[in-house]
Amino acid sequence: MRKSLLFGVAVLGMLSVSAQAFAQETVTLKLSANDRPDGHVFVAGKILSERVAERTGGRLKIELFPNHTLAGGSFKTEMELLSGGIIDMSLLSTIIAGLFVDRRFDVYSLPFLIDDHEVAIKVIDGPLGDATASWYEEYGIKALGTGINGFRQLTNSKRPVATADDIKGLKLRVAGTEVFLAAFKTMEAQAVTMNMQETFQALQTGAVDGQENAFSTIMSFRLYEVQDYVTQWNYVYDPFHILMNKDKFDNLSEEFQTVLLEEARNAVLEQRAIAIKQDVELPAELEKLGMEVLRPAPEAISEFRELLQPLYSQFNDVIGADIIALAIGEADKARTELGR
Repeated sequence: MRKSLLFGVAVLGMLSVSAQAFAQETVTLKLSANDRPDGHVFVAGKILSERVAERTGGRLKIELFPNHTLAGGSFKTEMELLSGGIIDMSLLSTIIAGLFVDRRFDVYSLPFLIDDHEVAIKVIDGPLGDATASWYEEYGIKALGTGINGFRQLTNSKRPVATADDIKGLKLRVAGTEVFLAAFKTMEAQAVTMNMQETFQALQTGAVDGQENAFSTIMSFRLYEVQDYVTQWNYVYDPFHILMNKDKFDNLSEEFQTVLLEEARNAVLEQRAIAIKQDVELPAELEKLGMEVLRPAPEAISEFRELLQPLYSQFNDVIGADIIALAIGEADKARTELGR
């Protein structure tokens, strides 16, 4: 089930860590992020960098690199370089981890697992979140904190989508995980994968009818210029992690380790608040920009959920039946605690 990462890169990373162990008191870390400088994910890196420098008097610095430029724009390369220690830190979604590290991360991509942000926070801060951190450690990566991209929504330029029948026949760009591809095939849509840099042009030319992403991405990539409809169905919750090469982390002083862990937690808490606020406010902003926002009725959401429920069994062997059961159990427990 697990995917191996480049051994040669890992050796280079070990040499890099050894050199750092003998470095002077000031340490500079490089953080790569798959986000724009003004993005709501990148803000977690900004907060972390500022707070760490402030608390250590500049002895620990974090340099920020947006749009995963350190990896040449490649998610796969970024994960390999992070695991090998060539890149010190990264901000990456569990979708990417499921594609290039380990299929267990795909549990977060199961549709309609999580209903809202209150349930989501309890899930990512509970036993499933702890298990997720342990999966990263198997690959030489330390998870310092969990932020949120937001719920993934559907846009298209063909017709309003408010029911399962409405989605049939649409050609849609989706993230590359097999779970998403299987989900849209089940809904009788034609799913294709491409990176976001290619997506705008594909939407503009009509090569694809629509795509799925968080409201923040819809806004930042100006998809409202080439899409008429957005369906707010919250079908998948998309967390990301502040990640660090574990050997690099272990070779820092105890003081620096403590500062990183504490300020990473503070950074993701602030970032979560920003992302949640955007999920509330951006639909109205998109309406002002000309998009029609569809909010499927509860019975329509139930229909989507029922239609996609077989995916949970379909991916038992890929993700792990025990992990899927843990995720379902934690989501159910959160709902109960919240009185849902």
